[in-house]
Formats: sequence, structure tokens, C-alpha cells
Amino acid sequence: MHLLVVGNAAVDRSYLVDALPGDGDSVLAGAGHLDQGGKGFNQAVMAARAGARVAFATVLGDDASGQALRVTLAAEGIDTRFTATRAGPSDESIALVDRTGANCIVTTTSAVRTLTPADVAAAVRAMPRGAWLLLQGNLTIEATAAAVDAAVDAGLRTAFNPSPLDAAHGSLLERVALVVANAVEARALGLGPHVPAVITLGAAGARLQGWGAPVAVPAPVVEAVDTVGAGDVLAGVLVARLARGVPPTEALGQAVAAAVLQVRRRGTFSAFPSRDAIGALGP
Repeated sequence: MHLLVVGNAAVDRSYLVDALPGDGDSVLAGAGHLDQGGKGFNQAVMAARAGARVAFATVLGDDASGQALRVTLAAEGIDTRFTATRAGPSDESIALVDRTGANCIVTTTSAVRTLTPADVAAAVRAMPRGAWLLLQGNLTIEATAAAVDAAVDAGLRTAFNPSPLDAAHGSLLERVALVVANAVEARALGLGPHVPAVITLGAAGARLQGWGAPVAVPAPVVEAVDTVGAGDVLAGVLVARLARGVPPTEALGQAVAAAVLQVRRRGTFSAFPSRDAIGALGP
């Protein structure tokens, strides 16, 4: 049940708007909301709350935000021996959320992209054989490829969430055990039905493929307040459950249910379901 997450940690600033802006639009926003986030941070926290023994490899700035993120990681019981602090600001994300809960996000990666291929390979090699590795698309492609290669050599199973998407991500897919992608990313990558994958479908839930016949896992109908981080909640819970030996369809059902809990509240980290709430979804 060991899991290494390699990815970013960031300060999240979100703004409520009536409608997401189009090209050339200027829009007014309601009061802003400050939170903690970043895809790597989000997935690491949710995997820990879902029962995995999580180590997190990232880079934080030497600012107050970096200090606060490190405190939160420790409070969540996450192993931070691979969490470096380097001079400069911590990464930030800015999210615009409309009144239906839809969003668009811009993220800086100046901190996390200082993770070198050697850094990530060393973290992977420190994990026990049979552990899982969870990656997103925020690293340089060189660091991402080094992590995948090291995982193959060290006997780790890799789950890859290629977001933000890079054209080079497609070359890594044959070396990973599971791809977690939304429908747009799946089409861009050309994920055929033979590729072990979870395709997230927003309010419709998710689809599991690559383990026999495809399986649809619907989401219950709820009023979404904020969908920022929902995909990360799903990915973190899913991989944690797989690491604990839960069958894929059951693991995905629990992950979809966890994401539904998250979208009913505003925020990222502050809206995440608790350990007790995740525990109530199943073992």
C-alpha cells in the first residue's frame, strides 16, 4: 500500500464569475478564495486520506506559502523526505469558476520544474518493490520519463494522469499500468480500448477500460458548486484503493463517490472529503 506521488504543490486562488471568459473577454469576479492545491498535492492528500502510505516528491519555494504547504503535508501524515525547498516563490494556480461549477485553471510550474530526472529517479528507487507511482503532467517531460523508466526498473506500477497534456506523453503510455485522463485528453492521446485506463466524464462519472469489457461508473446527480480538484480527488482515491488491493471497478466506484463529495463545496483542499468520509465509502 506504498504510493509515491511526484508532482506540484501550489497556492490556489479562485474567483467566482458569471461565465468563463472567451477570447478577448473581460469579466468581473466575486470575492476570491485562497486555498492550497496543485495536482500533485491534491492527489497525495487524497491518497493518504484513502489509506495509502504516501510519499510526496515536489519542490516548494522558500516563502510563507511553501512553509504552510509543508505543515499541511506533515499534518496529513505524508512522507516529505523527497519534498525539497528551494529559493524563490512557491507555485500558484489561478482558477475561474462559473455558477455551474465549471472552471478554467492557469498554473505556474517554476518551482516543480526544477525537479531533475535524477531527483525523481532517486525517489522512485527508494520505494519498495510493488509500490505504486502516481504522476501528473506538471513536470518536465524529461523528469516524467525518468520517473516512468525508474519505476519499470524498480518494479513499481505507474498511474499516469497526463494533465496538463504534452504531446510527448503518448510515448510513455506503453510503460505505465494505468492512465487516468478526461475525455479530451483521452482523444488527444488516442487511447484505444485495450489501454488500461480510467476516462473521467465529469457529471456523468467515469469509464474503466482495459480490464475486459469497458465498465461505466455513473455519478449521482448533485448540484456542483466548484469542480476544481475533483479529478485529483478521483485519481488519488482510485490509486490508493488499487494500492490496497481493491478490485478496479470497486476502486473506481469509491473514487467517483469521493469526487462527488468534493464538488458540493467551494475550494480545493478545504473542500476535500475527510478521512472518515472516505472510509465510509468502503474498505
